[in-house]
Amino acid sequence: MVAVRVGVPLGFVVMRRGRGALEAHPVMTSRRKLSDMQRERIFLARGGVCHLCERKIRVGEKWDVSHDRPLALLGEDGGDNLKVAHQTCHRVHTATEDAPRIAKAKRQSRKHLGIKKPSRFPRKPPGYNPWTRRIET
Repeated sequence: MVAVRVGVPLGFVVMRRGRGALEAHPVMTSRRKLSDMQRERIFLARGGVCHLCERKIRVGEKWDVSHDRPLALLGEDGGDNLKVAHQTCHRVHTATEDAPRIAKAKRQSRKHLGIKKPSRFPRKPPGYNPWTRRIET
């Protein structure tokens, strides 16, 4: 059951966990499509400098609008969170830094909620030795 309650911070949803108390959980901001004029405004506001390598983006170079704090980590889709980056810098940054941080946040969230994937290798009880036989009495 998902419901929005008064007094809950923006970007959070209140969920009931079983029959227990209500808990507030963060919700990812939705991504919006930027128009050419919005991209141009962001480019000019940032001075045409890649925020990852701090080099000037030259004419003809491919560039992206990058989120400084990823949406999956509750970053906002606008304002100071939008930065300019070379396309190659952006891809490397996403693969090496953002993706692992997002995966870790998801693992932590699942652990907090008590959701765990069952082990493919069940643990043996303490004192278990495959070389000894139990004698029935």
